[in-house]
Amino acid sequence: MTYASSLYLFAFERAQPEPLAFMPLGVRFYLDRCGYRLSLAQWQALPEGDRATLARIEPAFDEASATAFARVLEPCVSHASIGPVETQACEDVETLAPAAVPDTVIAQAAQHGVDDIAQQAWSALTIGQRYALAKLARKARRSEDFGAAMTEFGLRAH
Repeated sequence: MTYASSLYLFAFERAQPEPLAFMPLGVRFYLDRCGYRLSLAQWQALPEGDRATLARIEPAFDEASATAFARVLEPCVSHASIGPVETQACEDVETLAPAAVPDTVIAQAAQHGVDDIAQQAWSALTIGQRYALAKLARKARRSEDFGAAMTEFGLRAH
């Protein structure tokens, strides 16, 4: 597990008035990876220091990082008395940050005027960036955060 020197937030997440009021995509990565489902209300009930600690953990595929994240999350949840955290099936690595550009990402990119994302450009993205785009592209409606992420990650011009 690698801790970032500052919060592991994308620029479009930092642009929010209160960046930790909503669950950062880096935290969502590990919740999906570890099979946890934390509601927004539960996230917001965590002390800001705990939210910041969780938001410093950089997304990684190794099992040790996932285990370490769970070890950090569990006492945060316990001390905050936010109730039980739902569990679900753990997401596999290919689902979290696919090696090939997902159709949902291609469809969402088209809504932002990008007709094609080259496989080479997709492969050059970090685990966290691929996860963010795949997660933000889930819904069929146009996502402004998706557009901001594409710009931030160098996949479209301003």
